[in-house]
Amino acid sequence: MLKYAKRFSASLLVLAALSSAPSNAQIVSSGSLTEVDPWGVGWKSSNTGGLGSNLWSATNASSVYELLGSIDANQLTPAQANLLRAIVLSGGKAPAGSIDEATTERLRLLRELGETKNATNLLQRFPNESWSEDPRKFEADMDFATGDNKRACATVDAAPSDDSFWQSLRATCFALAGNATAANLSAEMAVSSGEEDPWLFEAVSAVAEVIAGNENTKLPAANYSTGATIALSLAAKLPPEADSVTSLTPQYAAFLAQRADAPEDIRKEALLYAARAGVIDAQTARKALISPKPTAPTPDPNLPADKQVSAESDIMRTPLERAVDSVTNPDIELKDKAVKLIAALVPARGNAQEFALHAKVLLPELKSIPQTRETAPLSPAFVEAALAAEDLALAQRWRDTMNNPFDDPPPAPIQAPNTGLTPTIPAQPQTGSTAIAPAGQPINLAQSAGQPLTLDEQLQALNNAQNSGQNSTANAGQSPPNGPMTLAPAPKLQPILHSDWDKARLDALILLANPKKDNKTSAKVVSNLVIMAETHPIEANRYLSILSGIGYLMSPDARDIIAKYQNTAPSLEQVLADYKMANARRDNAVGEASLRALITLRDTTPQDGDLIPYTNALSTLGQNGLTNNAKAIALEALAPWAQKQSNNN
Repeated sequence: MLKYAKRFSASLLVLAALSSAPSNAQIVSSGSLTEVDPWGVGWKSSNTGGLGSNLWSATNASSVYELLGSIDANQLTPAQANLLRAIVLSGGKAPAGSIDEATTERLRLLRELGETKNATNLLQRFPNESWSEDPRKFEADMDFATGDNKRACATVDAAPSDDSFWQSLRATCFALAGNATAANLSAEMAVSSGEEDPWLFEAVSAVAEVIAGNENTKLPAANYSTGATIALSLAAKLPPEADSVTSLTPQYAAFLAQRADAPEDIRKEALLYAARAGVIDAQTARKALISPKPTAPTPDPNLPADKQVSAESDIMRTPLERAVDSVTNPDIELKDKAVKLIAALVPARGNAQEFALHAKVLLPELKSIPQTRETAPLSPAFVEAALAAEDLALAQRWRDTMNNPFDDPPPAPIQAPNTGLTPTIPAQPQTGSTAIAPAGQPINLAQSAGQPLTLDEQLQALNNAQNSGQNSTANAGQSPPNGPMTLAPAPKLQPILHSDWDKARLDALILLANPKKDNKTSAKVVSNLVIMAETHPIEANRYLSILSGIGYLMSPDARDIIAKYQNTAPSLEQVLADYKMANARRDNAVGEASLRALITLRDTTPQDGDLIPYTNALSTLGQNGLTNNAKAIALEALAPWAQKQSNNN
């Protein structure tokens, strides 16, 4: 009875934990209800962009620890970070063996990915595990980062005094209060307890002295790496060093960007750093990048022209600002507006995240440019900008524009004649030429061959009628011509043409950007790349190999091309990594195989000639149900805007 009561009580505790979970948390039991472990807590599943509950089957915890420990989420591209997020947010049965070290790494990556709430929730569920930490530590540090020093220090006051982390925060609170003696004492206690940050001891002493009013204090450089260091650096206005913001996680950079007490240039740098990582939206970044154009001051009639106060010169405006200005300037022609928009993106070329951010910032202006003969030559550049801005529909419109030669002649400017004739319509021949009624006969301007005439066609008919009447007067006594007179059609314009290679490569990029599967479209893309292999063999093989790795069907010719141009052998290290990934996938170790695929995609690029391991990694992700993640990573790797110069050769 007692044994049953204990089991029932434990079950109630687990149920209570489950009922208090956030609505998006998913719990997977390792066995019976009482065996829920930290790896069974997840926030994604195979139905929501993650992996199934068996992701860690046939996997040792030591292998997971090694793989997770080799990843720094701050160094991943956005698509790679999303793949890692899909893995570590998935819940399932824990890997075999001791999970303590692997769980510590999972927590670290959750925080680096900005999943702080989920990391805190995990700690709250398992407060007594050896790998667990006091979640109040992270909450207090975030309070310091956001500027709520009062709340942070209240948490510190209630914390244990024998912990080096809490001692360092206690020193921070004393320094912010201007109590140099207590700050130094707490810093010494933190060091004696194991704190190894040399900046801390120097900073708390200097900050306390500054806040106490000692202006002659030697100041260390600012440090924005944690919430506590942000609080100390901003309180004493410590001088920032170059690139000091890049040591932050994107989430903390977003916190710093919102601090009114931070230097303006640091706030802007932090905001753009967070925006490039996708933590801050492009609309917010636009406000930092695009300032309103100054209004020209009213001229002073009492001053000569060379003494007038002029508006801020366009030279002082950034390319992004000049591009935005041009779109609303009625004195600038449409073609020049388009050129300025594309030119504004050129400085960011070679930095994929910077280019993507600028494209998203300029997206309203990019969408305002119509597809015309004047703008058509820039179609490939607009396709790339739209893809970088993640506007698939806009990219497709500009790609369709590349199929239009825009060679139809414009209607000739015609002045309406004053003939005194009753306007009626002449019969319009099927050839497209304009039929003219004999002189003296009425002209019908309503329709031709049952079809309505445009205004230009109506004016052309009137003009032809006038010319016919003049010729009749000049040739009085001569017989009028028998039947209608037909004008020769205007010659076609020089067509706007685009290379077949540009069309083929952009179609492939659009295919990767489209989350929907379209076998007909993909077959056409593959067919065009096969044709392009005759003139662009290396580039076409790269695209075909990646599409094959993702899972698109290849024709026999495409497979031959892929095999023919695999002329770079992987290193022994790559072969071994590929072998481990393949074995994990074969044994249904889905989580391990996905992590190994991520590491391969992080460490190789399709431009390096590492196509075999690269495409095998993409294939592994596809087999594990992560096809969209594979496509996003491939699009990043192939993106022309990630290269200094577009590889169109």
